[in-house]
Parts: sequence; structure tokens; C-alpha cells
Amino acid sequence: MRNRFTRACYAVAAVVAVTTTLGLAAAGAADASTTHVKPNATPSCGDNCVNLFNEKFGPDWILTSIGASQNVGNIIGLTQASNNAPGQDFVGSEIGLVTVMCDNWPAPGSLSPNSYVCLNYAFPYYVFGVFEDNYSPDGSPTDVCAGLAENPYNSERVTLQPCGRLTTEWVPDTDNFSTYFLGGFVVPWINAADTPSSHPQVLTATSWKHHQLVTRPESLYSDGTVIDTQQWGIIPGVLP
Repeated sequence: MRNRFTRACYAVAAVVAVTTTLGLAAAGAADASTTHVKPNATPSCGDNCVNLFNEKFGPDWILTSIGASQNVGNIIGLTQASNNAPGQDFVGSEIGLVTVMCDNWPAPGSLSPNSYVCLNYAFPYYVFGVFEDNYSPDGSPTDVCAGLAENPYNSERVTLQPCGRLTTEWVPDTDNFSTYFLGGFVVPWINAADTPSSHPQVLTATSWKHHQLVTRPESLYSDGTVIDTQQWGIIPGVLP
């Protein structure tokens, strides 16, 4: 189903692919993933929206604020993609580079040098980005993002939280960048507040109601690839 890429050059390629798919440039990898996908952004949000899907449940199920609520603490899950569901409107953006944000510690908005991402991705010759996903129903940005109420721990629920915190910031684990069967790419997402460990806390889809999202330690299959429920792809904008 997937082919494991080696680190180095392909890790950089993965970061570039994530960044371009988030609307900073044309994203060929994302285009390749949309062939059989249903529309999944309201026209008001349009090309500003990015739609996160999970490899296990497929690109017809995307990131959603359940009930289209803007309340802090509202559950984040996966629901059937629709052009008429403002709860599915999220605008993703790169807020900085890991290396820069780690070097700026302890300035506001910087990353702790003891965090997992600083210890593993703060390399000057890589361009690893830090990203947020702002809930933007009908294209109107809010001050809440998909994140965590506390520093990540096993099975902590992903909910709407005030943007600009480490717990609402995510870094793609491009060591485990993989191809998806539709021809695009998938990658695990590490929470920026995670502390050092051999298995970082990553975004995970559950089998609970609405496929609620949590963080769990990154898990591997026997071939060394990350399990499907922890691999994520991105589809931009409104699809035909």
C-alpha cells in the first residue's frame, strides 16, 4: 500500500509538499490524491481551506469540529466530506521553522529546546515547519485551532483550543513520510509540546464515535512504517 522513503532528501521533499498543499504554492502531490474524493469545503472558505484526512478511513472523511461549534474544548473528529458543512472548514498555515522557533527560546511563541521536535528536527540544513489549523467556518477565521488542552499524553482528546499555544502547533514527522495508494502522500503529525521520548505523541484517529482524534505514541508496523490511523494527508479547497 505504501513505500517507505529514506530520510535526508526525501524528508525535505515531504516538508515542501506539506507546505505547498497548505496553499503556499501549487501542490501536485495533493492533486494526485483528489481523483476519487468528494467535495469537502464550503464555497465561502474555498481555496483557503485545507482538509485533513486519515489513511485508514480515507479521503472521504475529513477533519471536523463536531456540531460546527466554536467553543473551546469542542471535540474534533472525522465526518463525511461535504461542501455544505462549515464544521469542516479549517485554514492551515505554517507559523515558523522548527530551527528558528527552537533557537528563540524562551521568547513567546518559541519551542522548548527539550521538546521532541527541537531535539529531532531543529537542523539548520532542513526546513521543517511548524503548523496550525485554524477553525474557519464559512471562511471566517476564529481564535481557536485543533489542539490539546494540556501537554500531550496517551489518548488525550484533540479539541478546539486557543491558537498560538504549543499544544495547538504540529510538526510533520517526515522521517515517516509515505506514499498513499491514490498517489499522494501521508505523514504523521507530532504535537509541538511533546517531551522527549522514543515514540512521540502523534495525531491519531480512533474508532470512537465520529472517529474522534487523540494523541498516542507513534506505532510502527513490522515493516517499519507508521500505522494507518496515524498517517495523514491533505486536500486543498473545494473539489469538483
